[in-house]
Amino acid sequence: MSKSKSKKAQIGKKVGLGFMETVIHVGVYILVIFLFIKAATLAYDFSYQVFGDPAMSKYNQETVRIDVPEGTTVKEVAKTLEDNDLIKYKSAFVLRMKLAKLSDSIQPGTYDLSQTMTADDIVLALTTKGSAVSAGTGSTSGESSKESEAQGSNEGETPDSAQSEAPAQ
Repeated sequence: MSKSKSKKAQIGKKVGLGFMETVIHVGVYILVIFLFIKAATLAYDFSYQVFGDPAMSKYNQETVRIDVPEGTTVKEVAKTLEDNDLIKYKSAFVLRMKLAKLSDSIQPGTYDLSQTMTADDIVLALTTKGSAVSAGTGSTSGESSKESEAQGSNEGETPDSAQSEAPAQ
């Protein structure tokens, strides 16, 4: 009888080890699948930031003032934009600028940017001459002094009447 008990114990031990081995394999497979899905999601999100036209927020209208000194690299600008939650990945912004061949086209100045702006809007603002905000006035440097004076003289009017007198752009 002792031999039959020992054979049963060995069979039970093999079944138990086989079951544990199966559980470990299934666990490893689940982990691999999870990591694959996570990597695919990250790759999709990154490529959307490069090739899509995402905005960080549809609802946050708050503007952030960004200063871009002369000689600032696209990596430095991307870091500043990421720090201010205007873009999601700085490396995706750098790649977007390189693919558009605009890495060397960033204009120095101070810019008012918002999370509602798309990546293309931010790129356009940073690479267009005259789109920087002038110091202290809040008007863009691309506005002429006549337009600024016309806006200043219409202070007592309603917004509708001021818009009807403003020149069409």
